[in-house]
Amino acid sequence: GSAAGAINAFWQLGSVTVPAVIGPVFASTGSFFAAFAALAAGPLLGAVVALFIRERSTDAAGGG
Repeated sequence: GSAAGAINAFWQLGSVTVPAVIGPVFASTGSFFAAFAALAAGPLLGAVVALFIRERSTDAAGGG
């Protein structure tokens, strides 16, 4: 239960972060395109970071 709560708290940060970032972008530029581009930058950045993730491989005997 506490692990699920911790993960939920982590995911809820997006509900706070996105408006805090996109609002000033739109307010300063007045452009929906700039706001949508900023929205698209998050998943793009996540995909780039994910490219550098290396998983450990284990052999068939489980000896790791």
